[in-house]
Amino acid sequence: MALSTAQSRSPASRLTIQIRMALVSVVFVLGLMLIGIASWSGSGRLTAAFEDYKAYSALAARSREVRAASFALKALSRDVRFRQESTDLKDFGTGLESLKEAIARLGNANGAERVRDSIAALDTPMKAIEADFKAISTMQLALRSAAPEGLAARLEDAAEALETKVRSNSMGSDSPDLARLPGILAALRRIDAAYRLSLDESLLGQWEVEQGRFERALGRQGVPAEAKAEIEPAFKAYAEVVPGWSKAEKDFMLAGEKLSGEFDLIAPPLQELEIRLSTEEAQAGARLAEAQSWTQGVILGTIAAALVLGLIAAFIVGRTTALPLRRLRDAMLRLAAGDYEVAIAGLTRRDEIGQMAQAVQIFKENGLAVQRLEAETSEGRAEA
Repeated sequence: MALSTAQSRSPASRLTIQIRMALVSVVFVLGLMLIGIASWSGSGRLTAAFEDYKAYSALAARSREVRAASFALKALSRDVRFRQESTDLKDFGTGLESLKEAIARLGNANGAERVRDSIAALDTPMKAIEADFKAISTMQLALRSAAPEGLAARLEDAAEALETKVRSNSMGSDSPDLARLPGILAALRRIDAAYRLSLDESLLGQWEVEQGRFERALGRQGVPAEAKAEIEPAFKAYAEVVPGWSKAEKDFMLAGEKLSGEFDLIAPPLQELEIRLSTEEAQAGARLAEAQSWTQGVILGTIAAALVLGLIAAFIVGRTTALPLRRLRDAMLRLAAGDYEVAIAGLTRRDEIGQMAQAVQIFKENGLAVQRLEAETSEGRAEA
């Protein structure tokens, strides 16, 4: 009886069943809200980590595009240097535009502001490459254009004109000095070809030696005046072209070496950028994995907490509603069986259970009254 009285005076006993069920609903909704908040918070953190990782991955991919374009352009610079063809210069110009576009895509990529200083470090070597390419393009026009602008074409034209005159005058001639001219001229042409390939300055000294031999042979008295009059101007025209041509060949080769060397200057900042982006990409991947684990932990923890709250609410409702109802039911069954000595729990409750307990108490009191009346009637009959 003391236990039932203590329970009936608990704060929960002052709440109606409807309110208690509403509180259970509130607990359920609160659990859903907690799960939603945890999911939203975890989703935000996960999204931020994913966007960070995606940005660094894209930047790393763009930097690899720049490196590939740089390697391809360096290979083209060797063709420009050694072949000296206009098609090679055109291909180099196309490759240079591709490299500039790759750097521009890198600079415009999402998150590029994070490595803006590393991207800016590519500007200086790129400007040097553009300047060298412009200079070597001008040299190529001066050296490889058609005659009379191109020095190489002028040299070939002058040499062919000289060979024609030497051959026509030396064939069938009785002059031994005139007969030596084709061999000397052939030696000069071999030196021209060797110099273009090697740019060996000692070859120019050999050329001057052969030049002297040619002039001495042509100047001897045994050479007919008619042959001398034809050959001498042609040889002079040929000899005048050689110094300018040899200098242009050397300048072009040096410019080609300088152009190729510029790619050794762009390699370090590009490598530094790739290492930096690779490191940042790995760290962003680690942060993404951490965010995934954190989000999963928070959501699972929130679900567990909501489940615990639900169980607690269910336990409280069971203790304050289901258990008193079961006790009240047991009391009603005993009363129905004629046991009017049973104690009615919950009489002091202020909820529906209290009202039901009071009704049962009235039923009990009526039963007791009937018992008293029956007892009095039996006693009266016995006395009569």
